[in-house]
Amino acid sequence: MRAHYATNVFHYAYVVDALRRLYDEVSLSRRYEISHRTFARLAPWLPSSARQLVRRRVAPGDGADRRSVLWEASFVPAVRGRLGIPLSDREVVALTGRSAESARRAAVGAAAFQFIEGLGHRALRREEFDVSVMERRSLHHGAFESTVEAWGGFPLQTYVDPLRDVLEEEYAGADAIVVYSDAARQSFLQRGHAPERVWTVPLPIVGPPPAPGSEIARDPSLAIYVGRGHIDRGLDVAVGTVERLGSPYRLAVAGPMSRDVLEWMRGHDRVDYLGVLGVEDLGRLYARASILLVPSVESFGLALLDAAALGVRVLCRETSGVGPSLGEPFARVVTGRDIAAWAHAAAEEFADESEERRASRRDEARTLVTRFTPAVSSEALTRVYRAIG
Repeated sequence: MRAHYATNVFHYAYVVDALRRLYDEVSLSRRYEISHRTFARLAPWLPSSARQLVRRRVAPGDGADRRSVLWEASFVPAVRGRLGIPLSDREVVALTGRSAESARRAAVGAAAFQFIEGLGHRALRREEFDVSVMERRSLHHGAFESTVEAWGGFPLQTYVDPLRDVLEEEYAGADAIVVYSDAARQSFLQRGHAPERVWTVPLPIVGPPPAPGSEIARDPSLAIYVGRGHIDRGLDVAVGTVERLGSPYRLAVAGPMSRDVLEWMRGHDRVDYLGVLGVEDLGRLYARASILLVPSVESFGLALLDAAALGVRVLCRETSGVGPSLGEPFARVVTGRDIAAWAHAAAEEFADESEERRASRRDEARTLVTRFTPAVSSEALTRVYRAIG
């Protein structure tokens, strides 16, 4: 029997491993990838911008018995983004439909079908599978469409997922929905999905967290925020927290921001925007920070895992991906978006933080990373298939 997996992300090796435990053959629909050897030959001849784009397609090998490539999805969004011409909602829907049709054709005859959101609806309509699994990379789309009261005049961006109809169809049509954290799972349960249909399978973390490269002194009054400048990530709450604390506390912000958000941050003199940082600069930022503020609504949370692995104290929301599951001594949960509550918690953490506490957390983090390995993720996904198959 064959299992087919349709994905447009690169963290899929653990999925292939899980499917191999249960099926004789594994096929794959994925984005274009090249080998390290091919990239090494091409790199000297490519302009810098093209070299960076191609580097993102480098992979060690997918482990599948056969594969097909989602060519259009591999390049069109990336090229349009670099040209500063993002896809319109209508174009997103059309491109997703074409990719889903490609995935459907590749899945014909498979006993099992797993797919990243958006890639499964065509196959669910026309093909018959013994088991089908939707992999949702984010929370339920409704979690991002609710009205939020922003702090300090933060520029709100009204959001309606252009794929909401497709998502609803896939939610209903799949035998199971897999998400990356208990926070993401709760977003489905709160909207009426049956608990036995929604499963948590954490993403594996491959590679060490960003390291500073040299010894850097911790700043006892520095909080940091790492992520997009969007209301669902809680940037306004992070800024409001430090503004309420006042002197000597400051907030360093790293991540992609819109022009409106950049202009908004300029009105807050306790905030330093650092731009989009590379790995080494990000490691140095974590080394300097006393606390990481994560007032977000998100599915996983790589930044908070990186910070925790380096011993940085994390303040997160109950909706911040895997953050709430980290527990003490790594993370403290602050419920909701109330600035006073966040400032109170931050003040206590600043007062309690010390080099000894950080070193102790860094030592304990060696066991933390064992909860996010490819083997753990693969075994969790295997349990899903055994339960629903």
